[in-house]
This record gives sequence, C-alpha cells and structure tokens, in this order.
Amino acid sequence: MGDAVSLVIELGWALVLLVLALPVLVLCTEIAMALRVCARGPFAGVPLHPGPHRLRDTTAPEPPGPPPSTAILIPAHNEAAGIGQTLAVFAQRPSWLRLCVVADNCSDDTAAIARQAGAEVVERHDLLHRGKGYALHAGMQALSAHPPEVVLVLDADCLTRLPDMAALSLACHGAKRPMQAAYLMRAPQGAGLGLRVAEFAWQIKTWVRPLGWRQMGRGGSLLGSGMAFPWEVLAAMPLASGHITEDLSLSFRLAQARATPLFYPLATVESVFPTSEEAQQAQRTRWEHGHLGILGSEVPRALGAGLLKGEVDRLVLALYVLVPPLALLVLALGATGLAAVLTAALGGPIWPLLGTGLCAGLLVTSLFLAWSRWGSDAMTGADWLHIPRYVWQKLGIYQRWVRQPETQWTRTQRSDPVQPAPTPTHDRPPNEPPASR
Repeated sequence: MGDAVSLVIELGWALVLLVLALPVLVLCTEIAMALRVCARGPFAGVPLHPGPHRLRDTTAPEPPGPPPSTAILIPAHNEAAGIGQTLAVFAQRPSWLRLCVVADNCSDDTAAIARQAGAEVVERHDLLHRGKGYALHAGMQALSAHPPEVVLVLDADCLTRLPDMAALSLACHGAKRPMQAAYLMRAPQGAGLGLRVAEFAWQIKTWVRPLGWRQMGRGGSLLGSGMAFPWEVLAAMPLASGHITEDLSLSFRLAQARATPLFYPLATVESVFPTSEEAQQAQRTRWEHGHLGILGSEVPRALGAGLLKGEVDRLVLALYVLVPPLALLVLALGATGLAAVLTAALGGPIWPLLGTGLCAGLLVTSLFLAWSRWGSDAMTGADWLHIPRYVWQKLGIYQRWVRQPETQWTRTQRSDPVQPAPTPTHDRPPNEPPASR
C-alpha cells in the first residue's frame, strides 16, 4: 500500500509540474526570441532596441506606395470626455482614409463630438445586446455599402499617429492577413506601485511576447486596439457578441480560418490605466476573467486541432493563451513551492521542490532580462522588491473567478484623458503630398 501511495504522489507531482512548466517555458522562449530580434538589428529598416517607449522618435522607412482605401472603426460607449483627442489626430486626413465611430448605447455627447470631428457616426441603442463585438458588427454593416480594402479597429481612448495607421494599413494589405500594432498602456504620472508593475506586465503581454512570436515567423493574438484586417477577412467573422474579451475570441476564429494576425511593431497605439482603484479592479477583472474563461473553453480545442490535425496556427495561439496573467503564474509557482516544501518535509520526494525552483528561476531570469531591455522606464529596480505585495493584492480577482466569473461586458471608467503626443510637422501619410492635407 505504501508503494502504491508513493507512486500516486509522484505521478500527481509529475502532472502538476508539467502543467506549471509548460507556460513558463513558453513565456521564457517568447522573451528569448524577442531579445534576439533586437540582437539581429533593424526590423524593416527601423532599430527596435530603444523599446516601445521610444518608437515615436524613430522614422519609419519610406513605404512602397500609397495606402489602400482604409476605414478606422472606433466603437465608443460614453466616451465624450476623451474621444475628441483620439479623433484630433485625423483632423486633416487624406482621401484614402475614412473615420467611422459607433456610438454604442451612449447617454452623453459622444456622437455629437464625433460628428464635429468629421467622422461618420453610427448610433446604436440596444441594451439587451451590449459589448464591443456588437458595436463592431454595427460598424461593419454601416461600412458595407462602400467597403474599404482595410479596416483598422481603434479604441476610443487610444492615441496614435496618422503615419502609424498608414504603415499598418499598408502592411495588412500587402500581407493579405490581419495585423496587430503595438498596443501600449501607460501608468499616469505619479502612479503608485500597482500601476507601475501593471505597465511592465502589459509590456510583456503586448510588446515582448508578440515580438517573440514574430521572430519565430508566427502570428499571435489580437490585443483589442490597433488591429488591422483585410475587409473580406473581417466581414466573414462572427462579430456580434458580448464576450468580455472579444479580441481573444476573435483570434481563435481567425486562427481557425487560417488568418492568424501578425504583429507589426512599427505602428503604436497608446492608452493610460485608470487612476481610481475601483476602475482598475473592474478593468483587471474583465481582462483576467475573460482570459481564464478562454483558457478553459478555447485552448483545449485548439491544442487538439494543432496536435492531432497539424493546424499550426491554432496550436501557436493556444500556446500563447496558455500563459496565464503574470500575477496568477507567480501565485501558482508560490503555492506549488510551498506544497513541495511540505511534501519534502514529510518524507516525500525532493525532486518536486527542485523542479519548482527551476521554473521559478527561469521565470525570474527571463522577466529581469525583459525588464532590463524594455521595462526600466515603467518600473524601477526597487519596485522588484514589492512585486510579491502586488501579486498578493490580485488574489481577490482569482478568488472571485472561482466563485462567480465575470461574464458581462462593462465599460471601464476613464480617468482624465491623456494628452496627445505632439505630432511633428513632417508626420504625414506615406507618399501623401502636402497639398492633399
């Protein structure tokens, strides 16, 4: 009986370490490949080693031709406070570009402000069907009368530059597949530890990991804003849903259609984290509960299709989503480490403790290398000492997921809108003559 119990314990530990080691190895590989991109030199003629914080200071190479006909589709729910700044970037837009704002169940002046900015406005009122997916569906219906060649999706609280959107549209049209820009979120000036760590964690998710997959020649996930689609690809997708992480859900539909989006690091969209604690919790809960829901519903099917049917795009996306939010991964490592220590103290095998320690060492080393290359603007070296406290504070989000997962889309309450970055006078669409502006 003793030998049987020991065998069961060891098999159980082997399974636990396999489940824990797989996302750690995926994340470490992504970071290593992203570092290799920088070591190999420029991406399309632009050096990436300054990192995402300084991409705006670089000058993109001259594109091969004018952008295709493009529509920027902006879903908006009560965004009157900030949508004017988002649209101001496109005040002198060229003939190839259309702006379409979907004022979705708005009770403020979002629609009026968008019209004043020269955008086409679709007003949608349906309280039973709420969410970004329904807004995108309404926008696509409005554009279908005169469909553009490329559709760019931009959140109403994001800032970008016109040349970035022109380059993204060209890349999407040339590759004939979806493209994802770098989507960066900043901590406001004077932000506390939580938002500084959150900014670094967001950089890992939306800059480092996609850059690693791009280095390996593979697509990844959509990130929610700064997304570019060939018209025929997006028009074929089932958009009308209230899924709380519509970008992940759509990513799996695209992978199934063999149209996984590629990361395009030369175009950037930016936003800021909300400052109120309530808004931060609501935003994190929506993102992380949605990720965990997708992890349970979509990843097993995609892994099966990838391993059994050879559908590599779905396998790659499953591996990407298999990496949970960093705080949850650290919590899982900590809990497993404590269990391994207890097992060894009670006379059980010591190799689970060694395996957990190896996983933790790989994770910390990889994250530190990523931070030293890209994250020092977001988080100071001293902040590393406080990461355990930040992780512990997020425990409540995962406890709520166990008790009652978030399934309803809710708008994040915005802080004061971020001021747009000054646009240099030479920033005009590629090959667009000044007279057209």
